[in-house]
Amino acid sequence: RRLGLEDRVEHEPLALTARHRADQPVTDLGQAGAEHPPTHLVPHRLELVATERSPPLQRVADLEGRRVVTGGAEMLELRMDYLEGLSPDLTREVLRRTRALAGAPVPLIATCRDAREGGAIDYPEPLRLEVLTAALREGAEFVDVEFVNFQKPAFGHRIESALASSPKGRLILSAHDFAKPFDDLRGLYRDIVQAFPAAVPKLVYTARHINDCFQAFDLLHEADRDCIVLCMGQAGLTSRVLARKLGGLVTFASLDEASGTAPGQVTLNAFKGLYRHDSIDRQTALFGVIADPVGHSLSPAIHNACLA
Repeated sequence: RRLGLEDRVEHEPLALTARHRADQPVTDLGQAGAEHPPTHLVPHRLELVATERSPPLQRVADLEGRRVVTGGAEMLELRMDYLEGLSPDLTREVLRRTRALAGAPVPLIATCRDAREGGAIDYPEPLRLEVLTAALREGAEFVDVEFVNFQKPAFGHRIESALASSPKGRLILSAHDFAKPFDDLRGLYRDIVQAFPAAVPKLVYTARHINDCFQAFDLLHEADRDCIVLCMGQAGLTSRVLARKLGGLVTFASLDEASGTAPGQVTLNAFKGLYRHDSIDRQTALFGVIADPVGHSLSPAIHNACLA
C-alpha cells in the first residue's frame, strides 16, 4: 500500500504490471528507488541538453550535431545560461551553428535559466529576456521561461509579443523545486494554463522517495494538453523513463554523465540502449525491482536484453 500501486493498476494507461501480451513491448525499469495528455497520445521526444560555459561555439561544434541526432535525440535544448559572454548576437549565432551541424530539422528549445531556478550564470533579467526574444526571432521552436518571471507584466508582455511574431515558436512555462515536491502540483498546473493557455506547462521537482513520483504520473494521465512533468533525484528516475508511456511531451537526456543539468538526468546512450526508449509506448508493460539496497542490481541490463 505504501507504493500506491493498488489504485494505479486499475488505470490501463498507468498500469504498473507484470502482465505481458505477445504484441506488447516490454521494459524493465529496475533500480527505481536508487537511481538517479492524456486524452490522446502526445508525440514524445527524447531531448538532448547541450551545455558548456566556454568557449560557446566550440562546445556546439564538440557536440557533433550529426552524431547526436543520428544517435536518437529528437530535440535539442540549448542552455544559453551556461555560455560566457552571452548576448543576443551570440544567441543567434549558436542557433544557426547548431542547425547547420545537426544536418536535420531537429526542433530547438532555447533556455536562459534564472539562477534562482537552477541557472548556471546569474545573468540579469533584461539580458535573459533579450536572449529569449532573439531566439524566437531566429526561429527557435520553443523557449523555456520561468513561470514566476512570466507573471511579471513587463517580462510576460515582451515574451507574448515575440511569440506573436514567431510563426512556429511555442512557449514552455516552467517551475522547479530542487528540495521537495510542490505543495500543490495540480494547482500550479492550473495557474500556468490560466496564465497562457497555449503554453506547455513544465513542472519539475525533487522526489525524496519513489512515492513522490505518483502525483507526477497522475497529472500526466489527467492532463488535456502537451505538458512536461518530471522528478529529479535518485528516486525520480521512474518519471524520466516512463514519460513516454504516460504521454509527456519530452524527457531529457544528457550527452554524457558529466554534462547533465539536473540531478538524476539519464544519458542518451542509457535511454536508447538500457531502457530501450524507442520501444516504449502507452501499451508497454513495466517491470521493476523493489529492494533495499537496489542500486547494485543488474536486472535492468539483464531483463531488457532478454525482453528486447
